Amino acid sequence: MKTLTRETNTISIATFWENHLLGKYNYSPLYQRKSIWSDEKKSFLIDSILNNFPIPPIFLHQKIDDKSGKTTYDVIDGKQRLDSIIQFIKGTIPSASESNAPFSDDVEGKYFQDLDSDRLAPYKRHFWKYSIPIENVDSQDPLVIDDIFDRLNRNGEPLKGQELRNSKYYRTELLNVVARLSKLPFWGSRLEHLDAARMEDLEFISELVFELLEEKPLAANQPILDEMYEKYSEYDGFDRASEEFEVITKFMEELDLDYAEFRIQGVSHLYGLWCLSERCVDAKITPTSVSGRLAEFFEELRSAEMVDQNVIEYKRSMSSRTKSEIQRRLRLDSLISYLGLPLD
Repeated sequence: MKTLTRETNTISIATFWENHLLGKYNYSPLYQRKSIWSDEKKSFLIDSILNNFPIPPIFLHQKIDDKSGKTTYDVIDGKQRLDSIIQFIKGTIPSASESNAPFSDDVEGKYFQDLDSDRLAPYKRHFWKYSIPIENVDSQDPLVIDDIFDRLNRNGEPLKGQELRNSKYYRTELLNVVARLSKLPFWGSRLEHLDAARMEDLEFISELVFELLEEKPLAANQPILDEMYEKYSEYDGFDRASEEFEVITKFMEELDLDYAEFRIQGVSHLYGLWCLSERCVDAKITPTSVSGRLAEFFEELRSAEMVDQNVIEYKRSMSSRTKSEIQRRLRLDSLISYLGLPLD
């Protein structure tokens, strides 16, 4: 019987980082997916590590050069997790949590360099010692490696919330509208980092539709989304809602923000901009009248030093429970106040 040889072990983050600096990892073998995690998702992983929560194993294909004995590793599965660790060490993302766990408060919103303080030094020591679970796969057959990758991405994945809602409400006009709006060019490019196969894009568009219908920011958790889907499953006002959705989308497009430069591709930033845009449209405020000032806001957000209290509050809202109603309202209020708009 032909079996696959694999070995389970762990490495510390310190060892991983040393190997990374030595160029031992190939993060982009040909079979690797092109998916990219949002900053929020990366920051949440860092929060899990700093608070000693377990993370899924990294699957590596160990390759040893017969002549030199040099060992390298192809990353079969876990590229985004490793990339999150690298970005945190480089200081480009903070730790952030969506959990209500009280013990996570110490490191919420903290960057790697913040862990140098005496109070947070124990977290830094723990971070370097944190054990990453590793599955080393040994095979010289590329077809076997391809098959491992395929199985890892197909086996044992329970349906997520939006997939369950899709199976329940697929006959409704609500889901038809959400699917159509998700295909608008602006949202297609904005949400390309989400996992369309798991319907994460449809879930986010649903959140925007419900914000529009309810006329207020809502928390993004599965019970609330389930409640909204049930409430609007037989709603008959989607023609008008769709028109309003497209008008707000056009407003956001005409803001002409550089999402990549300001690192605001994540859904938490997009939701705040959506809420702001909706209120500007209602108040007949034009995109050109706020676009320049809005760019200044995000430029300060990404600067080394923040001075404006609204920018500081906005950043604070991104440090924990980023999809809660409170934090979403805080981001909206910060934007409105910074822009000096006559909005509620």
